[in-house]
Amino acid sequence: MSAVLLTLGRLPKALDPARSFAKLGWRVIVADPFADHLTGASRACARAVQVPSPAEDPAGWLNAIERIARQEDVKLILPVSEETLYASYLQARLPEVVVFTMPPPALHEAHDKWRFAEQAKALGLCVPTTIRADDPQARAIAESGDFVWKERRSCGGGGTKLLAQGAAFEPTDRAIIQERIRGEELSSCSLCVAGDVRGTAIYRASVISGTVAVGFSRVEEARVENFIQRYAQVTRWSGFLSFDFMRDAKGQIFALECNPRLTSGVHFFETDDLAPAILEHSTQLRLRKETDLQQFWSCLQEAQGALPNVFGFVRKLRAMSQRRDVTFASDDPMPLLTMPWTARALLRRASRDQVPMAVAASADIGWSPRAAQILEAA
Repeated sequence: MSAVLLTLGRLPKALDPARSFAKLGWRVIVADPFADHLTGASRACARAVQVPSPAEDPAGWLNAIERIARQEDVKLILPVSEETLYASYLQARLPEVVVFTMPPPALHEAHDKWRFAEQAKALGLCVPTTIRADDPQARAIAESGDFVWKERRSCGGGGTKLLAQGAAFEPTDRAIIQERIRGEELSSCSLCVAGDVRGTAIYRASVISGTVAVGFSRVEEARVENFIQRYAQVTRWSGFLSFDFMRDAKGQIFALECNPRLTSGVHFFETDDLAPAILEHSTQLRLRKETDLQQFWSCLQEAQGALPNVFGFVRKLRAMSQRRDVTFASDDPMPLLTMPWTARALLRRASRDQVPMAVAASADIGWSPRAAQILEAA
């Protein structure tokens, strides 16, 4: 039996590939810094292993993942979220294993918000005016209208500030100043193999927790699909590839940033198609018939925030009743039912740090400033 190793299990988006590979007959192993997590409660998970935090101990994390891969005779390593940047360094250590992501240079160029904007412009793709916050011209952008200050390597919306025209900002090379485009924000998630886009889901947020969507509505937008096709083909992208876009009042599409990893858009794909699309030559992903999905417990938490306004609470509950939960499966109900328990460490972190769950979930897996030197030396 072939084995696949998922490098994170705490997030709902890990469940879809885990279930897909299990149904195909693969042994699914899940590594996570948390001892208990959502995917570990799934019948699809054959083994869950606790590993160091990649952000806090990148070398230790690499060693642990490599050890598991060799012990379990893993054929495929599937990164799930922000830890993708660390997982890419496994390609040099495990040449006999397929690591389903791009090499480190390509990932870092896409993940860095300034470098991605420069790359997209060079490809003739539309992005807002974007400049490093320490560039002397950054002040001119800030004086010309409302703008956005973003950390170049942030994730989950962390390190982002929406600032008014003329506002002061920190002039650092770790951040960008970006022209603020107003309109409808759209997100995408695509699965690509060597530049071939096997499937794309485009969606907008219907419920937001902090800065991250926990309710999703699928939409269609040909210009977004064209952007993704062009980017994937030029970069010969392999792995999951996601973007955040803004569609302005005139209908023009701007790419705000690239997320070179799996996102919640994966829930709109038919689960059974994911593993074959990764493994086989030309399998295309089908989209689920449902166009409105939610993370039940997160949406319930947001609904409770309406109290003591009972009418507002009931209205949100009614909306929840019309959306399908992304984790529930009739033949695998435990991830949804046990989530309040398996997510307890995550809940404690969010409460302690007074941050949304989504920010807490990436605190120990996001790219850290010192990681590059450590990983190159490891």
